[in-house]
Order: sequence, then C-alpha cells, then structure tokens
Amino acid sequence: MFCPKCGNDAGNAQFCPKCGSSVLEASSPESKASKPKKKFYKKWWFWVIIVIVVISIGSSVGKDSSTSSNNTSDTATQESSTKAPEKTTKAISYNKYNVTELFDDLKNNAMKAQSKHKDEYVEVTGYLYLIDASGKYISINAGENNYDYLLDDMQLYIKDDSQKEKIMNLSKGNKMTIKCHITTVGELMGYQADIIEIL
Repeated sequence: MFCPKCGNDAGNAQFCPKCGSSVLEASSPESKASKPKKKFYKKWWFWVIIVIVVISIGSSVGKDSSTSSNNTSDTATQESSTKAPEKTTKAISYNKYNVTELFDDLKNNAMKAQSKHKDEYVEVTGYLYLIDASGKYISINAGENNYDYLLDDMQLYIKDDSQKEKIMNLSKGNKMTIKCHITTVGELMGYQADIIEIL
C-alpha cells in the first residue's frame, strides 16, 4: 500500500514509516465513502449563481416598477390634462360690437385697438362681404362705410362643417351676427378672428 500523503510504499503497515499518516483509511473503500462531502450550498459556484439570479430578479423588478410608475405618472398626466379643460372651461363672456365700432377703434388708435381687442371674445354684427371658395374663411364689413385700410372687412375663419353649412345658405350682403375670438389686430389688415358660432 502507498501512503496517501507522501506517496511512500508502506507495505502492509497501518501507518506510513516516512510521514506517519494512516495508510488504511485512505485505501479502504469504507473510509472514502464515509468521508463527508461538502454540501452544495457551501460551494463557491452555488453562491455565484444565487447572486446572479438575485441581481437579475432585482433589475427586472426595478424596471417593472419604474415602468409602472412611469405608466402611472403618464396616466395621471393624461387624466390631469383631460380633466384640466373641464375645470378651466367656464362660460365665455362675449363683448358685443358692430363692425363699425371695431374699425373706429382701429382708425383712432391701432395700438390701443390691438391692446383692447386682441384675444377678445366678441359677438360682432356686420354684413357678409366675401365667402372664400375653398371654405376657409368669410369676411364681414360695415356695409356702406368705407375705411382707409388695405382691407376694410373683418376676416373670420371657418372652423367646422356645421359653420360651412350655415354659410352655404347665405349671400353677399346678408346681415349676420357671429360669435368669434379675435386673433389678429392690425392697421393694414384689420381684424382676423376664429368663428365660434354663427347666430
């Protein structure tokens, strides 16, 4: 028999004559089977696998929660943006004018007229002067009064098909009242506005 530690030939002896180690324990099949193995959870590779699995689960959970929190915040933003108009929607008050009054303000002081009327909601009465063939706008003026502007009419932009239908039934010179939002005021171009309702 050979010594398991130093490899010396020990013959039939129980202990190695060179190093003194037990020769019988190493050579007997019973001693090999009785030697306890390391349990799998005590091996280094097991813990490396555990760490990798934990990191991958943690990162995927982190992405899911950030995605869900982003989705939640997106949903909240969408809800707030859809709810905001409901809260801010209030009855619009319209100031009533004749086209002549608006052009008198513009003729007397264009800067003051712009300050007073730009972004104003108005209910204006005048006479239909022009209907655009493509259906983008109409213009109204004061009828017989002529002003010293490049355009002496108020240009009103059509916003939907129901407005087009009403305008289709009108003719040049018809008196009309329109609720609109004035978008532009200028001494050369006069007034431009978006139609809200044709009365």
